[in-house]
Amino acid sequence: MALIRFLVNLVVPVAVFIFSAVILWLLLRFALDKIESWTKKHNHPVFSSLYSGIKRSAIVFLLLISAHAGLLAAPWSGGWGYAPPNALLSFAILAVMLTLLNILQSLASFYGQRLNLPGATRAIQVSLVIIVLVLTVLVLLLVWGAETSPLLIFIAGLTVLLLLALRDTGPDYAAALQLAMWKHIGVGESIKLQNGLQGIISKLNWQNIEVLTPEGNLVIIPNSRFIKEVVTRFIDSPEAVKTSVDFLQHQTPVPVNEPDQPEPISVIASILSKRELEIAELVSQGATNKELASKLFISEHTVKVHVKNILQKLELKNRQQIAVLAATQSKKAK
Repeated sequence: MALIRFLVNLVVPVAVFIFSAVILWLLLRFALDKIESWTKKHNHPVFSSLYSGIKRSAIVFLLLISAHAGLLAAPWSGGWGYAPPNALLSFAILAVMLTLLNILQSLASFYGQRLNLPGATRAIQVSLVIIVLVLTVLVLLLVWGAETSPLLIFIAGLTVLLLLALRDTGPDYAAALQLAMWKHIGVGESIKLQNGLQGIISKLNWQNIEVLTPEGNLVIIPNSRFIKEVVTRFIDSPEAVKTSVDFLQHQTPVPVNEPDQPEPISVIASILSKRELEIAELVSQGATNKELASKLFISEHTVKVHVKNILQKLELKNRQQIAVLAATQSKKAK
């Protein structure tokens, strides 16, 4: 008798769980197919990010609902119609917060890549995880009637410590975001500052900007200082061409043109394949491997192979040198 009761207590909730999961999965697949079809029709990256976030959390949502249905059906839980209100509400809060986090992280992945800053996507996603986690804990404490004052005091203290730690570098981070969103400058741009410094931007970081001068020197400028400078951005000017030529003479083994020799751009075009030239041009615009793969309809692995071949053929060391070389040659070709 005890064995039969044990089997009933076990089989009933498991059977209800499986039945609920199957039915909900069929409904979910139907809904996701409709959403995916609508997303592809509109073909907007933001819609794709939202769909990706919803899809990742939908499975968890489905399992939570099915598990709750199984618990409601179990004889030892009080039967159908009985469920602790706080537990039910907590499940709903967790599911909603998970969905929100997945959507926000998908959007962060999309916009983080556009910022063109090292680690921008990762930094935004980690920040979102912390914020959503803290909000979830606070809401759950309120639902269960627990004391929230200690947690709020801890968060306030942590915030003060964070502000103190960032009091020196914080302005540089804010300036980096400002520069990234404005998109006034980018890697490979020829610039001249109010103080007379002239060169080509080789790298954009969270804390500073690296500028290569025609003499081959690397000048590092804090972002908070850079945005206060009056910057001349050369576009098709003789001085910009001179800067690019001087820089390339220090950085590449390309000889000075003789009357009977081809132009440097022709030399590079003869070294690289058509696909490699396309990739070099996109690298000069700050595109990541993932963005390159998407634009050229190839895999990320293929992109990495092409980049490696470009570095070997041009005897360069990194992507920054590819970006500078491609950007300056592009300007000279205009």
